Amino acid sequence: MIGPGYDVVLFDLDGTLYRGDATIPGAPAAVARTRGAGARPIFVTNNSSRTQAAVAAHLSRVGIPSEPEEIETSAIVTAQRLVAVGCASHSSSGRRGSSPRWRTPGCEWSAPRHPRLTS
Repeated sequence: MIGPGYDVVLFDLDGTLYRGDATIPGAPAAVARTRGAGARPIFVTNNSSRTQAAVAAHLSRVGIPSEPEEIETSAIVTAQRLVAVGCASHSSSGRRGSSPRWRTPGCEWSAPRHPRLTS
């Protein structure tokens, strides 16, 4: 049960709300109760291989309606942190879903130049 006074509830994804393409029993109802209590669900994952839109689509397929703006990935948080610490430019390796998030206003991103760092 969500107590009064919470604006946001953080939900981990794989293994908590779903396992692969299977919904964890009770997960859709828990998210619905969160929304019904007036709190905003934020879905968090350390998997940066998919975009916010792809994660939201997957959640919707397993019975948990969501919007891309409700998804926080490790790539998003890392890019925001780079800007916060004054990063002017950087290069990073990663999978397809993470690279668009590295393109954060205020911190110029360039693709890795070394062949072992590309994927």
